[in-house]
Amino acid sequence: MGYNVVIKCPGIYEPQSEEVLMDFFNDPRNYEALRKARPDTPPEIWHGNEVPQFYFVAVPAVFGVKAEFFFGNDFNLIAKCLQSGRAVQLCLITPGHYIAAVAYDSEKREIIYNDPWPDRFTDGNGFNRRMNELEFKGNAKSFFIVYG
Repeated sequence: MGYNVVIKCPGIYEPQSEEVLMDFFNDPRNYEALRKARPDTPPEIWHGNEVPQFYFVAVPAVFGVKAEFFFGNDFNLIAKCLQSGRAVQLCLITPGHYIAAVAYDSEKREIIYNDPWPDRFTDGNGFNRRMNELEFKGNAKSFFIVYG
């Protein structure tokens, strides 16, 4: 989304922004807000990064970025969000992890995404990968989170 996130500490250590997000998920002071987002999933038992509804609580609190959770597999809605400059968090079925959709190629009708697990690709590069609608329908879980 174009944000340069740098977490400043009094010393020389600069934690990764993802670590600060994990700290939010695991902080008991935030459990009440997380429970409201998904009452059937106790945050003291679940890993927060595995519960998609927790992100729309945590990301605004940690990074000041609006987040919305959606059920469904709406390729066209995701394309519209990406075209309007909003990032979309998708979860793949295989392998089961999140990816960051960052753009949409309207000519090729492909989602452009960054994958945090580049080793799953033969070239070892997880940046600016492409996914067409058929792959999306067959390998994306039926929920997504829109940021911005």
